[in-house]
Amino acid sequence: FVQSMILLFIYLHLSACIWFIVVSIDQKWIAGQTILFGSIKKDLYSEFSPFGQWIVCFYTQICGLCGNDIFPINISQYLLGSFIQVIGALLNAYIFGTIAIIF
Repeated sequence: FVQSMILLFIYLHLSACIWFIVVSIDQKWIAGQTILFGSIKKDLYSEFSPFGQWIVCFYTQICGLCGNDIFPINISQYLLGSFIQVIGALLNAYIFGTIAIIF
C-alpha cells in the first residue's frame, strides 16, 4: 500500500512538473479553479513563488487523475492532458486492484 502511494506521488509530481513546462511555453494557461471561482487574481507565471506554481500544477494533476477538466488551451496541452488522464486511469486501476487484493 505504501509503495502504491509513493508511486502515485511520484507520478503526480512528475506530471505537475511536465505540465508546468508545457504551459510555461506560451504562458496563456489559467488554472481552472481561477476561472471557476475567480478567487485567485494572480498570474501563475510571475506572481507565484516556485512552490506556489508547483502547488497549483500539482492540484491540477490531481484533478486530471480523477478525470476532471484541466482547461487546456492549445494542442500540446490537449495531448499532454489526454496522456495524463489515460495514465492516471491506469494508475487508479492499479491502486484499487492492489487494495482489493490486500483485502
